[in-house]
Amino acid sequence: MEKMKEALNDLLYAREELEAMLHREEEIINELSASIGGVPPPRGFPPSYGM
Repeated sequence: MEKMKEALNDLLYAREELEAMLHREEEIINELSASIGGVPPPRGFPPSYGM
């Protein structure tokens, strides 16, 4: 049972890290788009866990 708890915590941590990375990438894309006068791309699909 303890190993399952550790695995779940690892997955939750990895999800948080991925969300942070995607947010940083989105900010960079928006900054680059603004600097060249383009329109930022659409945000894409909402995460399934938020539904």
